[in-house]
Amino acid sequence: MKPTSIIEYRGKEYPMFSLQVSIDGETLDADVSVKSLDEALCPNGNFADELAVEIDNTIFFFIPDDMVDKSEDEIIKFIEENL
Repeated sequence: MKPTSIIEYRGKEYPMFSLQVSIDGETLDADVSVKSLDEALCPNGNFADELAVEIDNTIFFFIPDDMVDKSEDEIIKFIEENL
C-alpha cells in the first residue's frame, strides 16, 4: 500500500498510513506507522525525547515493516486481529 504521508524523525523517513479500522463494531480513523519508527521513538522502552512522545501520541498502531507492501485490506485485518 502506498503511504498516506511520511514521518521524519532523526533524519530518517517512515511511512504513515491513514486507515479506517473497526474496533468493537465502531469504525475509527487511525494513523498507522511501522515498528522501526516505534523502536526509534522508544529505544530501550523509554522515549528518546519530547518529539518522540508527540509523534507516538499521533500513531494508533505500529505494523511490522515488512507489511508496508501489503494491501490496505491486509493491513487493516492485521491491525484488527492484533488489538
